[in-house]
Amino acid sequence: MPLVTVEVVLLTAGERDLLVYLRKRREAPFESVLSLPGGPVRIGESTEEAAQRVLETRTNLQGLYLQQLYTFSDPGRDPRGHSLSVAYYALFPTTHQRPNADPLEDAWVPLRAAIKRDLAFDHAGILEASLKRLQGRLNYTSDAYYLLPERFTVPQLQHVHELVLGSSLKPDVFTKRVRDTLKRHLTRETAPSNGAGRPARLYRNPVASGHASLATVGGAP
Repeated sequence: MPLVTVEVVLLTAGERDLLVYLRKRREAPFESVLSLPGGPVRIGESTEEAAQRVLETRTNLQGLYLQQLYTFSDPGRDPRGHSLSVAYYALFPTTHQRPNADPLEDAWVPLRAAIKRDLAFDHAGILEASLKRLQGRLNYTSDAYYLLPERFTVPQLQHVHELVLGSSLKPDVFTKRVRDTLKRHLTRETAPSNGAGRPARLYRNPVASGHASLATVGGAP
């Protein structure tokens, strides 16, 4: 019987791209090669429970937004033997990011650069599938909000959309597209720090309760 594993694509927002959390493997095959956090599914455990366990044990993150991506089942994906992997992606805001004590073992890597790297197993393909799924879900799900802090501005929301799409958006067009959603979550106005210009509107994040409760993962990108 094939071995059943899970892989988790952990994403956060960077300056120019989404960042994905990768770890160096400590054993063969692909020793010292960057890979996604993952592991085998235990007896009596669902794949989602396994993915949550991987996040908690490998990254100290709890209660993250988690979505099943796809089942990767190519018989040749693992040189040790036939295995299939149920991949998930998890999202959390950059404001929770903390450097790890051992940055040589893990790192945040720009997503599109990671897709082009020689990663362990079929993990580059899993990353590419994750990006396509996020792009497809961007306009009809709340995925983007899980990459934002509890209070955010329209430019911050636009920045997340641009990171996912990989292209720039016109501010006026973007604001019109999300206006109805933002009206339902407006909290207050605050003056800019320099005291000049129009005050920046802050919006309450509708999914703030789904943010990670602890984050101490990753090295510098």
